[in-house]
Amino acid sequence: MEQNRKISCEANETELGVKVLAEASEGGEPRDAQSSNDNTEKYQLENEHQFCLDAGTKTEGCKGESRAPECDGPHSDEEAATTPHSDDEAHYDRGWAWVVCATAALMEFFVGGLITSSGVIYAALIEEFDKSRVETAWVSALAVSTYYGFFPLGTVLSERFGCWVVALLGCLACSIGLFISSFVTSLPLLYLTYSFLWGLGASLVYFANLLILTKYFKARLAFANGLIALDGAIGGSVLSPSMQQMLIYIGLANMFRVLAGAYLLLSVFSLVYRSKRRVLPHQNDVITTFVKKRRLFDWGILKNKAFLMWIVVVSIFMLGYMVPFVHLVRLAEDIGIDKTRASLLLTFVTVGSAFGRVIVGRLSDIQRFNRVYIVQLAFLVIGLSNFVVPVTESYPILAINAFIFGLFAGAYLILNPVIVCDILGPDKVSYGLGMSFLLLSVPRTLGPLIAGRIYDGLQSYAIAFYILGGTTCLSAFLATFVSILIRRKVDDKSEGCKNNEPSV
Repeated sequence: MEQNRKISCEANETELGVKVLAEASEGGEPRDAQSSNDNTEKYQLENEHQFCLDAGTKTEGCKGESRAPECDGPHSDEEAATTPHSDDEAHYDRGWAWVVCATAALMEFFVGGLITSSGVIYAALIEEFDKSRVETAWVSALAVSTYYGFFPLGTVLSERFGCWVVALLGCLACSIGLFISSFVTSLPLLYLTYSFLWGLGASLVYFANLLILTKYFKARLAFANGLIALDGAIGGSVLSPSMQQMLIYIGLANMFRVLAGAYLLLSVFSLVYRSKRRVLPHQNDVITTFVKKRRLFDWGILKNKAFLMWIVVVSIFMLGYMVPFVHLVRLAEDIGIDKTRASLLLTFVTVGSAFGRVIVGRLSDIQRFNRVYIVQLAFLVIGLSNFVVPVTESYPILAINAFIFGLFAGAYLILNPVIVCDILGPDKVSYGLGMSFLLLSVPRTLGPLIAGRIYDGLQSYAIAFYILGGTTCLSAFLATFVSILIRRKVDDKSEGCKNNEPSV
């Protein structure tokens, strides 16, 4: 019985190593043409070990059994120099990798920044087209839905054609969509030119950025991802007031043209992602075979009760999450706050989000902090912050409330992929995130539309913020069941690992 468990664990570890190797390669990496199959296997195990460390979790294959010394990589400079793949990994975490990281940060500045500045565009469209709030909210809501809903397309195209091609096409799509939008005189046409075309382009850029980092970073991957996320928050804090000033001085159409020009320039930077690395024939066969057999989704993860419960919880939370991003600026203008100060509320949100990601990211690495409990607290505070919005006309209170909302929203954003990894394990996390991005695009869209419909009926945002604040608090309560299911899974695995430990 014990022997069968060990064999199964070793098979799972090797399979995970092959998957991570396939996902971490784009157009191939330099390999010695004479490298042996043993060296390739060693490299796969090293990748798996590092992935476990980056994810902040440990898989079954990383513990509970005796591992060969090579699984932990070289332990000294001498060993590193004699490792067959040491030259091969020289590009990781240094040199050109940081140029790639800076490029991804620049792209995320405009992509993430424009997403979080949706409220400025929403308020401008209301004045420009004089349509109902719900009709106008469709523009931003559909853009966000497209942005997250095309995750599978971005990942597949990046694996097939390379991240630089996908980033280039994404930037061009954003530029074309914004440029055409500057000439549109009908709100429904913006659903196509801005919501779909810009949203699609932004989605391609975003996921190309995520994938390219895995090809240049190993030990510093978490840090690089943090920089990208932080830069997206900074982009929102800069673009919101900047766009408001452009609206005042040059108008909506010219603002779209300026942004179109910025994305056109960004397309040139996508060439930084081009890779000249060679491919080992053995490894290329592994990658080709894996990609041909790979599915967009692993439907088996839907049998995981903790994952299903997490999707339900976050779906309820997402109904209220996008509402402040879309409606807060206009709500402030409705109560007499000038446009410049109203747009700055989104700056407070994004600055708070940046702090939340950094602080909670550090706390989540401390084992005694339960990540789901942190998210529960975040959901509860966000729900309460929604209750505050309609009962005050004080700008300082709105600004403080916006910062608190952003602080705890950032906590959720940084912990979501980690919790998915805790639930499914590193070998399934890409499938889990892909499916969650797709499914959550629906409530992300519905929330702003519900708020707009309620305003059109009652001429007030109060009921909308109360209802969506209540759903957010409900999601905090339901997250308790996620924690229970995860704990049961961990207890079961711990018992299994104890049975697999070699006797002394």
